[in-house]
Amino acid sequence: MNTISKLFDDIDPRLLTISEGRRELTKYDPMLFALMYLPHHLKNSNNELTLSEFHWDLAEYGKLWIIKPISPKQYRDAFIAPRECGKSTWIFLILPLWAAAHGHIKFIAAFSDAASQAETHLLTFKNELETNEYLKADYNELCTPKLVNSTGRSLASNSWRIVQSNDFIFDANGIDTNSLGKKVFGQRPDLIILDDIEKGEKNYSEYQAGRQMNTVFDDIAPMNIYARMIIVGTTTMPNSMMDQLRKFADGSREQTLNWITDQNVKVHYY
Repeated sequence: MNTISKLFDDIDPRLLTISEGRRELTKYDPMLFALMYLPHHLKNSNNELTLSEFHWDLAEYGKLWIIKPISPKQYRDAFIAPRECGKSTWIFLILPLWAAAHGHIKFIAAFSDAASQAETHLLTFKNELETNEYLKADYNELCTPKLVNSTGRSLASNSWRIVQSNDFIFDANGIDTNSLGKKVFGQRPDLIILDDIEKGEKNYSEYQAGRQMNTVFDDIAPMNIYARMIIVGTTTMPNSMMDQLRKFADGSREQTLNWITDQNVKVHYY
């Protein structure tokens, strides 16, 4: 809480009362955006604000999305953390909302193990756009679907894609979706999110883990080699993709882990 207090110490409180002030204050600060617009997603079952080192690190990481990559594979990061620690809330909701609101990201392609899982996360995102009065007041174009001419029909009215009036696009897919060469209205994704893409050990194998890795780097990543990419999840079994990332973070440099260096993935392990 002391850290949160420091976040507001240098802010003129008058800026918090006007839309232009709130937008300017949060443009380069994901954590401040989360506290101002999405505090209900930062609280536990006792309605207490809960922020861990992991959450602060994710907010700092999100600032990389402000910077446009100038070389292939420049911003690829993996976060391995326990279940129930808010990974999906931050990666599928808070950071994308902040980046979309301020135009840092224009097209997100997000993947989970199952399409239904990804679509559920997108539904939460859409619900904020439709019901969060603070967001609607300050970011009206983001919260308004893009319409087809004057028909009043939404350009993307389905469970797996939204297209908003500020031209922001968010696609939610299962990991097995045929995504190679994906474009929407001439745009390629500038952010690729891979959230819990591996199954549990009971329904998984090392062979399938290898196939999954190929899907990520041979099919999904080539959608845009300049896109920021974030891989987030929990270790589901020994030598799974996430477990290999964990071993690399722990200092292992086994030859079988060379793909992590080759793909320029920076690993963060909690």
